[in-house]
Amino acid sequence: MSNGGSRFKAMLKRRGYNMTRLADEMGMTRTQMSNRVSGTVKWTWSDAIQVTTRLSITFEEFREFFPEFPEGRGTA
Repeated sequence: MSNGGSRFKAMLKRRGYNMTRLADEMGMTRTQMSNRVSGTVKWTWSDAIQVTTRLSITFEEFREFFPEFPEGRGTA
Protein backbone atom coordinates (compact mmCIF):
# COMPACT_ATOMS: atom_id res chain seq x y z
CA MET A 1 0.00 0.00 0.00
CA SER A 2 1.23 3.46 -0.80
CA ASN A 3 2.20 5.91 1.91
CA GLY A 4 -0.87 7.93 0.88
CA GLY A 5 -3.04 4.87 1.39
CA SER A 6 -1.62 4.30 4.87
CA ARG A 7 -2.16 7.95 5.78
CA PHE A 8 -5.71 7.75 4.35
CA LYS A 9 -6.51 4.75 6.57
CA ALA A 10 -5.15 6.63 9.60
CA MET A 11 -7.35 9.63 8.73
CA LEU A 12 -10.37 7.31 8.43
CA LYS A 13 -9.71 6.00 11.91
CA ARG A 14 -9.42 9.52 13.35
CA ARG A 15 -12.84 10.29 11.86
CA GLY A 16 -14.45 7.16 13.30
CA TYR A 17 -14.38 5.20 10.06
CA ASN A 18 -12.63 2.15 8.73
CA MET A 19 -12.37 0.76 5.20
CA THR A 20 -15.37 -1.54 5.65
CA ARG A 21 -17.68 1.17 6.96
CA LEU A 22 -16.73 3.62 4.20
CA ALA A 23 -17.09 0.91 1.54
CA ASP A 24 -20.51 -0.10 2.89
CA GLU A 25 -21.72 3.50 2.94
CA MET A 26 -20.51 3.97 -0.63
CA GLY A 27 -22.16 0.77 -1.88
CA MET A 28 -18.98 -1.11 -2.68
CA THR A 29 -17.16 -4.08 -1.23
CA ARG A 30 -14.18 -3.73 1.09
CA THR A 31 -12.05 -5.26 -1.68
CA GLN A 32 -13.18 -2.58 -4.12
CA MET A 33 -12.33 0.11 -1.55
CA SER A 34 -8.96 -1.49 -0.80
CA ASN A 35 -8.13 -1.60 -4.53
CA ARG A 36 -8.76 2.15 -4.79
CA VAL A 37 -6.80 3.00 -1.66
CA SER A 38 -3.85 0.85 -2.79
CA GLY A 39 -3.88 2.38 -6.28
CA THR A 40 -4.72 -0.90 -8.04
CA VAL A 41 -7.95 0.69 -9.33
CA LYS A 42 -8.23 4.39 -10.07
CA TRP A 43 -10.67 6.54 -8.11
CA THR A 44 -13.58 7.86 -10.16
CA TRP A 45 -14.92 11.37 -9.70
CA SER A 46 -18.10 9.85 -8.30
CA ASP A 47 -16.05 7.94 -5.69
CA ALA A 48 -14.02 11.05 -4.81
CA ILE A 49 -17.18 13.13 -4.38
CA GLN A 50 -18.63 10.52 -2.02
CA VAL A 51 -15.42 10.26 0.00
CA THR A 52 -14.96 14.00 0.36
CA THR A 53 -18.61 14.49 1.28
CA ARG A 54 -18.78 11.66 3.81
CA LEU A 55 -15.47 12.58 5.46
CA SER A 56 -15.93 16.36 5.19
CA ILE A 57 -12.61 16.87 3.44
CA THR A 58 -11.74 18.96 0.41
CA PHE A 59 -10.55 17.64 -2.94
CA GLU A 60 -7.18 19.20 -2.12
CA GLU A 61 -7.04 17.09 1.05
CA PHE A 62 -8.12 14.02 -0.94
CA ARG A 63 -5.28 14.69 -3.39
CA GLU A 64 -2.78 14.84 -0.51
CA PHE A 65 -3.49 11.12 -0.05
CA PHE A 66 -3.89 10.34 -3.77
CA PRO A 67 -1.80 12.85 -5.76
CA GLU A 68 -2.36 10.93 -8.99
CA PHE A 69 -6.03 11.92 -8.86
CA PRO A 70 -6.63 14.65 -11.48
CA GLU A 71 -6.99 18.25 -10.38
CA GLY A 72 -9.69 19.22 -12.88
CA ARG A 73 -13.19 17.83 -13.04
CA GLY A 74 -13.27 14.70 -15.20
CA THR A 75 -16.05 12.28 -15.94
CA ALA A 76 -17.72 10.31 -13.19
